[in-house]
Amino acid sequence: MYSGYVTVDAAAGRALFYWLIEASSTAAPDSAPLVLWLNGGPGCSSVGYGASEELGAFRISPDGTTLVPNPYSWNKMANMLFLDSPAGVGYSYSNTTSDLFTPGDNKTGQFFRITYLFKC
Repeated sequence: MYSGYVTVDAAAGRALFYWLIEASSTAAPDSAPLVLWLNGGPGCSSVGYGASEELGAFRISPDGTTLVPNPYSWNKMANMLFLDSPAGVGYSYSNTTSDLFTPGDNKTGQFFRITYLFKC
């Protein structure tokens, strides 16, 4: 698993948080497909919902204090890239206040720069 931030606009201080969960042993990560997961929004975290409650490698236990393996995780067959977008959702952020009031496809679309990050 890998996580971090991808800067999509340095001047605005805008960065999107990602969590990459490699395919498990049933599929070699280097030959498995890459699935980009974006939850609906704006306002719905891909990490908080898609990864943690739906199809990620782990689920949050009912007591809210531990993680348990998800037997239906999609990373059994694919590399899963969860992206919190737009800036201001989940762990993604912007240092430009107006970004938080003007989300849209143009700003969210800037995350496509991350494709270069995962080409190796």
